[in-house]
This record gives sequence, structure tokens and C-alpha cells, in this order.
Amino acid sequence: MPEKSKSFYEFSDFRFDSDKRMLWRDGNFIALTPKAGEVLSVLIENHGNLIEREEILQRVWPDTFVEEGSLNNTISALRKALGGNGIIQTVPRRGYRLTADVRAVSDTGESSLVLEKYTVSHTLVEFQEETREENPNRSLTVFGFSNRLNIRLALFFVLLLALSTLAMYFRQNSDQDFAGKTNGVRTLAILPLEPLNQHSDENAFGLGITESLISRLSSLENLTIRPTRSVQRLAQTEDDPLKIGRQLKTDVIMTGTFQRAGGRIRLTIRLLNVGDGSQIWTGSFDEEEADLFKLQDSFAGQIIQSLALNLTAQEKLVLNKRSTENGEAYKFYLQGREFWNKRGDLNVSKSIFYFERAIELDRNFAQAYAGLADAQIMLGQTELAEENIRRALNLDQTLAEAHASFGFIRLFHHFDWATAEKALKRAIELNPNYATAHHWLGFYYALHRRFDEALAEMVVAHNLDPSSPIILADIGQVHYFMRDYEKAIEFCTKAVALDPEARIAHEYLLYIYYKLGQEKEAFEENIKTERANTTNPNEYEKQTREGFGITGIRGIFEGRLKYGLEDLERPPEKRVGPYPVSEIFKNSALLGNNEEALKWIDRAYEERRIYHLIYLNVDPIYDDLRADPRFQAVLRKMNFR
Repeated sequence: MPEKSKSFYEFSDFRFDSDKRMLWRDGNFIALTPKAGEVLSVLIENHGNLIEREEILQRVWPDTFVEEGSLNNTISALRKALGGNGIIQTVPRRGYRLTADVRAVSDTGESSLVLEKYTVSHTLVEFQEETREENPNRSLTVFGFSNRLNIRLALFFVLLLALSTLAMYFRQNSDQDFAGKTNGVRTLAILPLEPLNQHSDENAFGLGITESLISRLSSLENLTIRPTRSVQRLAQTEDDPLKIGRQLKTDVIMTGTFQRAGGRIRLTIRLLNVGDGSQIWTGSFDEEEADLFKLQDSFAGQIIQSLALNLTAQEKLVLNKRSTENGEAYKFYLQGREFWNKRGDLNVSKSIFYFERAIELDRNFAQAYAGLADAQIMLGQTELAEENIRRALNLDQTLAEAHASFGFIRLFHHFDWATAEKALKRAIELNPNYATAHHWLGFYYALHRRFDEALAEMVVAHNLDPSSPIILADIGQVHYFMRDYEKAIEFCTKAVALDPEARIAHEYLLYIYYKLGQEKEAFEENIKTERANTTNPNEYEKQTREGFGITGIRGIFEGRLKYGLEDLERPPEKRVGPYPVSEIFKNSALLGNNEEALKWIDRAYEERRIYHLIYLNVDPIYDDLRADPRFQAVLRKMNFR
């Protein structure tokens, strides 16, 4: 008789043999890939406890370079096998937890024989490719044999099949190992090109070229490029490119210098391995300034060759496509993007000037229209922005950024949920590395209480742009919408650690602490939120602290309400804030003035003051209003119900 297995575990209606990595449900065998079985074994061993992603990767893929996507795919396959019933819980950015009660059981001889029977069929599936989509409900029927001859023949064929499968398995692994050595780079950060002649115009030019290169390489599916803003933010405070690379969690970092003189441009580029600090490649390029496109084609192609990237025909086509043949228009576009990336109303207004100059030189320059629209969105000029997005997409349907911006407008300034979702998904399809599209799609899911999908997209956005405080803060906001206030504080605090002046994170923390009844902490977050908006922050803080001692946190909300009412009385062109009606109904709700809040919510809807209305479906601020039929009527008009 075969040796009895002593490593059986039962949870829910499942039974798992951790020695043989085999799973049953109500007596039916469920096929698992080898790695899925190993991951399940690790989760069962630590059931009820959080196990970090890094520990799972080390135990299941020891001494092997794999992406976190491999673990994501394996967890997804496991969830399907387990029926998608929430047994495996995701702890964002940390790991996983098996939530079911697990008990170890002793097996009987009869059950051991059943194991032996299933081994025949298990051989057929054990070495399937891990990324193959599996049917979790598939069960394997085992046929018995009537005599010893048949048993011997069966055993012979099983052995032959197993040996053949093993040979194929090791040959595949060998091929994959070889590919891993030549194509192991998965993430790249590109530092802004530094001018040898320090001048503000030169800095703008260098950053523009960097932004353009990032935009081109971001279309490659198998290479993740860190966004310009994240790289630039770290480069302002850190000189060591390897330290920047480690903070960005990237495999390779590119540094470079350039010089413009006598109508020519000279570039010197280096690619560094972040892991060991070694130089992968270095090269110089020298072209006529009029041949800027040729220059970019040259060093983009060299980067791809140096990283041993195998491109599809479609990727080659996209990589070599030019939105304009006008060199001067392109320079204006680069300058526009440089100012747009700096943010702030003044810089964004400057970017509009350059985008418009680019369009004057080339009326068919799709990227310039998209850049102009992005700037107009930031300044609240949504009608103009939507018009320019349509122009950009009419000229070029493959601009991921334009699709994402269109989705943003339909999401935040209309109630056109279906169009917003379609546009954001199209942006991701065109550029899977575009963190902003994943971020906004996650926000769309959150507004519709699809919180698991929201967190999944937000985590993808964070992995693509790990130094973005706004993405971390918005992950915290999703947890706030879920009423998971402790987790919301955790992520907003991480955002503040990245950028102490991240106003939006402080704003979220203000409301989170208020909902927890921690008024002092809420007040401190209000101070941090408002200091940047006042001409004399020290005087503001002094007066506000004196008022807090008398009125408490209600005094803060009463002050904001009064400010919104006064702003509404001003002519639209002289208002300080673009959405005073939103401030009025939000602070009325915070103060418990439900009738006033409902009145102003209804007015905001009638006047199409949409921006803050979209939060009504999820924000805890409005929980005391949810049962009111008038509130529900507004949600229905917004197509939330």
C-alpha cells in the first residue's frame, strides 16, 4: 500500500494535500498549476495571518527573477479555483491572507488509495503553463482497471507520459532561463537630460526631450517606464541616480547630458543597472538641431537594443510614428509639456502659450491639441478642453493620453459613466504603462462602490508610479469610502511622507479624523491644508488656533461654509474657488444641517455643478442623508441607482 499522507488540510468545503499540492472540493479534484499549489500551501500554513508578497515570492520562486505580475496571476487563478468566494484576502501593497478556518486532518487508508487514483490524471495537468487560464469547476474522472495486466499497462503509460512531460518542462524552463538573462529588464526610469550650459531655456528643452522619450517608450507592453513627474520629483532632491532608481523600484536608470551649439545637438547617454551599479551601455549622438526627430529615433532605438527588447510589429510602428514633421512646432510642444509638468496655475498658463504656438505652426499636430486640453482641464476650462481632445482624437485615435483626458472629463464634469469607463479602458489598452489612466479608472470604480476593482487599478497605478503622493492619497480615499478609516490613515500618511505639502492627503485626513471623532487631529490637518492657500499663513494659523479653542472643529466648518456663501455672491470671474456651491452643501452636511445640505445639493444638480456631486454616492460625509428620498432622487438622476 502507498504511504499515507499526513499533510491534509480542510477549509470551507475544500481538502488540500500539501505534500502533493492537490486540491479537492466535495470530493471532486480541482486542477492546480504547480506554482498555484505552492502558493496555496504557503497561505494555508499561515492561515489567518498576513503573509507578505516578498515572502511568498521568495518561497515559491526562490533564486528566480520574476515580476509581481506572476504572483498576481497565480493568486487570480487560485481565486477562480476556490470559486471566487473571498477566501483569499488582498492586503493592498503588502500581501495576502487566507481567511477561512483551516484544520489539519489525519487521513485513512481508503483516502490514500483515492490519492493514488487521482495521481494519473494529475500528471496531465501538473506541468501546464502557469499563465494559462484555468476552469475552476473542471473535475477529472478516473477510470478503474479490471485486472493486473491493465494496471501494469496503465502504470507504464503513466510513467512514459510523466517522463515526457518532465522533459518538456525542463526544456521550457531552460528556454525561459535563457530569455531571462537577455530580457530581464522590466522597469526603466529616465532622468531629465541635463544641459552642459546651465540656462532655464536649456533645462526646459532637456526636460521636453525626456518627456517625449518617456512617452514613446511607454507604448511598449513589456517595459514599464516611470512617469516624468515621479522621476523629476526625486531628481530635485537626490543627485545619485542609483539611489533614485532604488526609490523608484526600477531595474535600469538612464542618465544623460546634452549641449546645443552651432546649430547642432550632442547627447551623451548612460544606462545603469540599479541592482549592482554596473554600466549597461553608454553612447553619444551628434545631429543637426533641425534633425531632432532623427536624433530621438537614434537613441530610442539604441536603448531598446541595449535592453534586448523584442518588439512586435505594432510596437515598432507606434515607436516610429511622428505626430508632426515640423521641428519648430515640436520644440514648442516640448516646452509646453515642460511647464505643464511643473503644475501650478502660472506654469500651466505658460504651457498653453507654447501648445498654441505649436498648433499655429502645424494645425494637424494631434499631441499639441492633447497637451492644450490637459492644461485647460487643470484650469477648469472643461468645454475648451473637450473640444481640443476631440480634435486630437480626430487626428490620431492612438493617443492614450487623449482618451484618458476625455474619460476624465466625462467622469468629473458629466454623468456619462459608460463613456468615461470606455475611454479610460481604451487608454490603458493603448498604453498599459499609463499610470494616470489606471488611477482614474480606479476612481471611477470607487464612485460606483466597486471597491475591489478600484483598489486593484489604484495598486497598478502605484506600481507604475511608486513616488506619486496623489495616487497613494487616493488609495487612502478609497479605504475612506469603504469606512476602513485606519487603512485610509495609513495610505494618506504614506502620501504625506513622500510630499509633506501634499494638500489633498491632508484634506482627506481632516475628514477621516473627523469621522473618527478625533477633532484635535482633524484640526491639525486643516491647518496643513489651508496654510498654502493664505497670503499670511502664520497669522492664519494663529487666528485659527485661537478660534479652535472656542468653537472646536465646528468652527472650521462654519468658517468654510461662510466663505463659500460669500464667494457665491461674487461675479463668476472674481470668485476665489470654482465650486462654491459644493463647499456650501458639503460643510452644511458636516455641520448636520441636513435641510440646508439637501437644498444646496439640489441646486448644484440643477446648475450642473457636477464636480463634487459625484462623491455623493460614496462619501461618508453624506451618510446621514442617505435615507432621505430627496437624496436618493438626486442619486437616481445622476444614474447611480
